[in-house]
Formats: sequence, C-alpha cells, structure tokens
Amino acid sequence: MHLPMLWTPTGLMMGNYLMPMFNAWADSISGFSPSDHAMKEATDVYPGDSYCRLHQAHSIWHEESANGLLEVVFLADYINHVLTLAS
Repeated sequence: MHLPMLWTPTGLMMGNYLMPMFNAWADSISGFSPSDHAMKEATDVYPGDSYCRLHQAHSIWHEESANGLLEVVFLADYINHVLTLAS
C-alpha cells in the first residue's frame, strides 16, 4: 500500500516521534528488551540520526529492521538456552 503522506516532512516527524513507542510495544510483545537505552528511545543510535530521520525514511527502515534482527537474535539465544537445559 502506497501512502504518499508518510514521505512528507510531517510524516517523517510522526514516524520519528512514534519510534520509541513502537519499540516499547514490540519489546512488550516479545518479552526481550535491548539493554542499550539509545535503541529503546531511538535517539543517538548512529551518527546523524536526528538529521536523517527527518529528511528521508530509509534510515528509519534500517533502524527498525536492525531492532527486529536483534529481537530474532534474542529469540535464538533463548531457544538455545531452553534446548540446552532440556538435554
């Protein structure tokens, strides 16, 4: 679905504002939470993030994808832990 309003400066500002809430929601579903405060709050995650997030959406996609990959790593570690205890 194509939503042109999301690519405007206002849409990017809304996405930037909602990222910490989205991250908290995702963490509450999975039960895994990164220990890095910057990732939770979506601030100072990488050099230039405050500029990039407000000028193009690609950086937001990369950051949220990285957060999702970290969730997968936490899940794999948890499954490995459970399987190790079971054997």
